[in-house]
Amino acid sequence: MNTTLTPLMPKGWAMAATRRKNLQRVGWLFVVSVVSLLSSCATTDINAIAPPVADGSSQLARGRIIYVTKCAKCHAPEPVHNYTRAEWQQIMPEMVEETHLNPSDAAAVTAYVESLAAR
Repeated sequence: MNTTLTPLMPKGWAMAATRRKNLQRVGWLFVVSVVSLLSSCATTDINAIAPPVADGSSQLARGRIIYVTKCAKCHAPEPVHNYTRAEWQQIMPEMVEETHLNPSDAAAVTAYVESLAAR
């Protein structure tokens, strides 16, 4: 659409056409951003980050649920196997304090991450 003024077009029409074009550009940028965000979320496999518990332990299963839900409130959960047991023992006290986990939940999460920690 040509927005240059001609003697027959009112001044306001050209400004409205320019605004409309700019809004269309912003709209397309928004659509592309949303699609990109959704596609990146769709490729995240939570089972790769926090593998399900194989042995059926209710404490470990509860620890996994807390890890996936509570930890993700502040940051993206890290793949559990990225850290050794010793590293988790240094990380967990600070995270427990920041999230105000009760002792039972803290023990469940700690048991879960340590059970899957890198060797």
